[in-house]
Amino acid sequence: MESTPDRSAAAGGPKLGHVPRAVWWTTASWIALLLGYSLLVPTYRGPDEPQHVDLADHVSRELDYPAWDERRLDPGLVRATRLAGFGRDELEFTSAGALPRDERPSVDELRDPPRSTGRNQLPQHPPLYYTVVGGVDHVVDAVLPGHLFGSYDQQAWLYRLLSVVMVAPLPLVTWAVAHGLGLPEPVGVASALVPFCIPQLAHIGSVANNDDLLMLLFWLVTPLVVRFARGRLAIEPVVLAGLVSGLALLTKGQALVMPLWVLGALALGFRRARADRWRIARVVGAYLGTTLLAGGWWWFRNLVRYGELAPSIEYARFDVTQGRDTGITRFAHASAYYTNRRFWGDFGWIDVALPSRAIVAATVVAIVALVLALRPRAFGVALATRLVMLASLVLLMAFTCYASYRLFSRSGNLPLMQGRYWFGSLAAVSVLLAMGLAALLPSRERWLPLAVAAMAIAMQVTAVRTLVGFYWGTPGASTTERLSALVAWSPIPGEAVTVGAAIGTVVFAATVGTLATMARRPEGRLVQATPIDRPTWKKRASA
Repeated sequence: MESTPDRSAAAGGPKLGHVPRAVWWTTASWIALLLGYSLLVPTYRGPDEPQHVDLADHVSRELDYPAWDERRLDPGLVRATRLAGFGRDELEFTSAGALPRDERPSVDELRDPPRSTGRNQLPQHPPLYYTVVGGVDHVVDAVLPGHLFGSYDQQAWLYRLLSVVMVAPLPLVTWAVAHGLGLPEPVGVASALVPFCIPQLAHIGSVANNDDLLMLLFWLVTPLVVRFARGRLAIEPVVLAGLVSGLALLTKGQALVMPLWVLGALALGFRRARADRWRIARVVGAYLGTTLLAGGWWWFRNLVRYGELAPSIEYARFDVTQGRDTGITRFAHASAYYTNRRFWGDFGWIDVALPSRAIVAATVVAIVALVLALRPRAFGVALATRLVMLASLVLLMAFTCYASYRLFSRSGNLPLMQGRYWFGSLAAVSVLLAMGLAALLPSRERWLPLAVAAMAIAMQVTAVRTLVGFYWGTPGASTTERLSALVAWSPIPGEAVTVGAAIGTVVFAATVGTLATMARRPEGRLVQATPIDRPTWKKRASA
């Protein structure tokens, strides 16, 4: 790999804080899409959403976090899931079957009489996500008694809105990464559009799920990782990376790969900057110390208190094979199939997936783009830097594979094969994909954002049609009947849904118009960013 710094700064480039209008419109469209998805999927139909809502609601009311084996589902929450249509033998949400909005009770009102309920496995996770979401709910209850989020479906939608807030910055972060690499403006804008091509991301980003906070923290650390890999090793960003890493470790187990990723980037930065041992020790110590204090202590606490890194009541389900095949061939085939399908779009509790042709086409395009992104001298960005960016995806895939195989080998079950566990890599991988796709449009980079937008529209139209056709209305119902059912079951009034849809349409149209304007601009007027690639300090002996 190259040990020299990447391309020098381009003369006349904009300040780092410059964000093109197209990126702002893209971000607005991303938020509008997430808000739409928050209503497209029925209440509690997100993956493990009842359990996430139950645990956050417990933290909101009790202001404590239960031990990994203590929590049972709230009786009020269980009754609320039935009112929301969860667990029906026939999954049909029609206008006639919706409970009138003003008659929908709160979880508190459904709590009596007491009843026996199943166990909630989610306290196996660290508490940060539930503390944040439950804390916001607690503050809302205290400040606005009798507020608009009182009924069971409105409370769940409040939690969904908080997920939208967590996932909303992704286009801005991907732009920041591309800008820091000195990529041309169209490539940076295209990287901000890549997440639109993954309907599963919009789905997970708009339901109550602890993946959303972890994804945000992975995305926020990505620009810092790229800076480290390029030799910029000031102590302040290193401490900031430690803070983000610690918070991630206080959110979910997949965060255990984040320190490996950051340390790998620091190692490359040390090589490029020719750092002496004292500098290396100081930087690594600052990072690891901050990480430990900010959240890494949780895992040592588990080892001391429970004798396990991540104790869980779920392990009991994976102790007996009962004759199931535990061969590596079966695991490899199932893992490749399920994780990839669930990366692109396998919605709800694995209720309905995108058509296979859409998944295959998206997978082929992504593989080709990643291969092209690693071509020699791509946009003057060193191959070592690009490999560090790709390492985020590789590490998350490896962690998912290891965790899944560990349980599969004991039981023959196929757990944890979730492509959403890879979404933390998207701030880096989206930039790589845009760099690769740009190779397919030589000397026509200004058209790249529109090309990515066209792919995104195709994927999202397919996904929305799939979701509306599966969840809403009876088989054979018209589009109008299906949309009426969606509005009838919605946690917000139909007028609000209509106004929101109109605003979203305007935002989408403005975004496409801005991208079209960019495509018509002469190549010479497209802005080249200023890369932040130079080491901030050198080995003392060379000074």
